[in-house]
Amino acid sequence: MKRILLFVSVLMLFVANSFSQVTTYSVSNKTVQQIVQQYLIGPNITLANDALHPSLFQGQSTVSSNQIGAFKNNITNLCDMPMDSGLVMTTCGYQQAQPGGYGSGASPNIGMYNMSDSTFYWTYTKYCIEEGKTATSMNTIALLTFWIKPNIDNFQFSYCFASDEYPGFVNSSFNDFFGFYFSGPYDSLGNVVQGGTAYEMQNLALVPGTQTAVMINTVNHGSYGHSQPHSNPEYHIVPTGSCTSSCGFNEYTTKLPTASTFVVADAYYKITIGICNIGDESYQSGLFLAKDMRRFDTINIDTTICENQEYYMEIADEYLTQTGKYSYTYTNLTGGDSLINIDLKVNPVAMDNYCWTLKADDSFEVDDKVINAPGTYIFKYQTWLGCDSTVVYNVEWGEETMETDCVSGIDKVNLNDKVKVYPNPAKNILYIQGVEHDALITILDVSGKQLKQIKASNENTSIDISDLQDGIYLVNVIMGDNNITRKISKQ
Repeated sequence: MKRILLFVSVLMLFVANSFSQVTTYSVSNKTVQQIVQQYLIGPNITLANDALHPSLFQGQSTVSSNQIGAFKNNITNLCDMPMDSGLVMTTCGYQQAQPGGYGSGASPNIGMYNMSDSTFYWTYTKYCIEEGKTATSMNTIALLTFWIKPNIDNFQFSYCFASDEYPGFVNSSFNDFFGFYFSGPYDSLGNVVQGGTAYEMQNLALVPGTQTAVMINTVNHGSYGHSQPHSNPEYHIVPTGSCTSSCGFNEYTTKLPTASTFVVADAYYKITIGICNIGDESYQSGLFLAKDMRRFDTINIDTTICENQEYYMEIADEYLTQTGKYSYTYTNLTGGDSLINIDLKVNPVAMDNYCWTLKADDSFEVDDKVINAPGTYIFKYQTWLGCDSTVVYNVEWGEETMETDCVSGIDKVNLNDKVKVYPNPAKNILYIQGVEHDALITILDVSGKQLKQIKASNENTSIDISDLQDGIYLVNVIMGDNNITRKISKQ
C-alpha cells in the first residue's frame, strides 16, 4: 500500500508541474487587429481600425516577427508566473516565454532609430536613462501600437514583466525597459478633443501608488543572489521549487495593474506598448499582457453616522459601526476589479439621567411637557454633531417637588459597578446581573414607550427580547430608592 501511495503522489506532482508551465503559440501571419481583438481587448472597448487608426506590430499590419506570440498558463498561484493567458512580447523570440525555449533570437533585430514612432525614444530617455540611470543603447525592440474607442469613463489592464536580467544585473546599467504608453483623446481626424484629461505618451506601467516606472531596477529583490538592496519587492516574484520551470525567464513581477485612466467616451486613444534590451542583446526580457482591458473604478466615500446607527456595506454584506477606514474590492459590470474606500466617522450619542421627587398634586415642566405623575419620561435632542441624544427623567412621589441625586454618594458608585446589562449588542436574550430581589426592570424604546417590564426574581435575571425589532432601547432598573438606565442595541 505504501508503494502505491508514493507512486500516486509522484504522478500528481508530475501532472501539477506539467500544467503549471507557460505554453506559447505563434501568431505569425495574423493581422495585428486580429490578435489585439482576440487577446487584449475587453468589454466596452472598441478597437478602431481604419487608415488613420491602424493596428501595427513593428510598423506592420500583419505579424511577421517572432517577437510576439500568444500564451496560456493554467496555474498562477504562489511563485508561478501570475498571468493565465494573453499576448507575450519579448526582446527575443516569443518561444523563450515558455520553459526551455532559449533557441530563437529576435527577428527582425532592429534599433530604435529605425522605428517610425520616435516618441518612444523620448519616454525611454525619461524613464530609463534619467530615472533608471542605465546605458543609452536600445536593442531588439518590440513595439505594438493600436487605437481604441472606450464607451466607459476609465479603464485598466494587467501585465507581468519578466527578465533574465534578474537577479544578477539588478541595479546595473543593463536595466531592460518596457512601457505602456497612452495618448489622447482625439477625434476621428486626429484633432485633440477638449474637455477630458489629455495624455501624451503617458506611461501607465507604474509601481502602484507612485509615479515610478516599473523596470528591473525599480521592482526586484536585490541583485547578485539577492544580497544587494531591493526595490518594491512586494511586486516581485522569485520562483522556487517547481515554479523555477514555470516560464522561460529567471524572475518576474507580480500581476500588476496599469494606472487607471479617465477617458472621454467614444474618443480615440492611441496605445503604444514597447519593450527592449538595454546596453546589449543578451539576457532577454518578456512582457505578458492579459486579456482584461476593462473598466476600473476607485470610489472614495467619506461618511458620518451616529453610534446608534450602522453603515451597511452591501458588496460585503457587512454592517460598520466603528470609526475607521475600510477598503473593499469588487468586480464591476465590465469585469474589472474596482475599489471602494470608506472613511467612516462615528459620532457619540449622549444620554443623561435626571431623578426627581414629585409632591402630590404638584407638577413641573420639561420642554413644554407637564410632568404630574411618577414614571420614566424620555426626551430626544439633536446635538451639534447631528446625533440624537436622550435625556431620561425618573420621577417618584416625594415630600416636595425637586431634583435629586439618582443614586447618592458611595451608593451611586457601587450600583453602577454592580449592575451589568449584557450582551450589548444583544440578539435574543438580555441578561441583567447584580440586581436585588423585586428590582423593577423596564425596557423602553427611544421614544419612551414601555415595551416590557418584569420584577427581578434573583440577582441574575434574563429577559427574552427576540420579539423586538433591531434598534436601540433603554433598560431602566429601579432598586429601592436607586434608579439607573442603560442603553442597549438589539441586532
